[in-house]
Amino acid sequence: MDVKSKIPVLSPNIEILPFDKNEFIIKQTEYGHRINVNKDTLDIIKLVDGKRNLQKINELYGIHKGVSANLLDNLLFGTLATYGIIESANVEIKKIGKPSYLKLSFTLLKNKTILPIVRLMSPLFSDKLFYFLLAIFSLVVFGTLIAHFNSIKIGLENLNFGQWALYILFAGTVLFFHEMGHAAACHRFGAKFGDIGFGFYLLSPVMFADVSDIWKLKPNKRIIVNLSGIYIELLIASILVLFFFITRTNNYLVYSSAISLSLLANLNPFLRYDGYWVLSDMIGVPNLRMASNKILKKVFQNETSIRHLRGKDFFFGILCTDESNIYINCTRRNIAL
Repeated sequence: MDVKSKIPVLSPNIEILPFDKNEFIIKQTEYGHRINVNKDTLDIIKLVDGKRNLQKINELYGIHKGVSANLLDNLLFGTLATYGIIESANVEIKKIGKPSYLKLSFTLLKNKTILPIVRLMSPLFSDKLFYFLLAIFSLVVFGTLIAHFNSIKIGLENLNFGQWALYILFAGTVLFFHEMGHAAACHRFGAKFGDIGFGFYLLSPVMFADVSDIWKLKPNKRIIVNLSGIYIELLIASILVLFFFITRTNNYLVYSSAISLSLLANLNPFLRYDGYWVLSDMIGVPNLRMASNKILKKVFQNETSIRHLRGKDFFFGILCTDESNIYINCTRRNIAL
């Protein structure tokens, strides 16, 4: 069949959501794919009505912008069809699953099971008070830990086997509520949350929450969702600090300090911890790792010079080249002409 005579058909199972001023999220509801597209791509998609062939679409959109029918064919049938956005009998579409780097993963709790707890926790995430409370919790926790560093050392030296076992159980509970925080923040802002799961990443046990629906939210609310796990951990650490002042038991400070160390690791933007997603939303790059790899590839292939890069591009290009990652199950793909 001649390329120009091909008639693209848009899937009925898609939702189009604004991402920022010039970009949009297209969600394929049947297969679970979410892709980020620019305005040019969306304008082309809007011309797909199941009747116009590529030649007609090219006449309506592409000729004056230097877009050919072959380019439209590659975009619609070569790319968008693989995500189920354009219907094609020649493409096998797979439902999106958990990332390949997450090994031996399984679901711990279904979203319906955790819904009652999520509803109880969601009032904690007021967008008006969130950053104020986050700052207060941080000052309380880190200020106390610095002031009572010697008490922490004494507590660590006196921990017995039973107390270490209790700490391991406690750490698992904190991780669970960390993920519940992500789910509760999603619920608070009107986004759907998925299941809570467990798996292994680089031989380390990890928990994860599916909050991929946060793409429908504005950037400021996405950042709150990304920080919500850290927020919950700081709240728990603050409660432990309070117990320390009431009982003068050093173990509470030991547990609080352990939480604080995990928080600092979670803010690491080099890996796909919470800090990575926060940075992604702050600078408005939905697929930070893919974008950074493209920038560095151009530099190393001498297609562009470092001095010609914008400061933001250079920053995240160098920052996010590590291929290791952990996730909150946000599927982020970028398609642009």
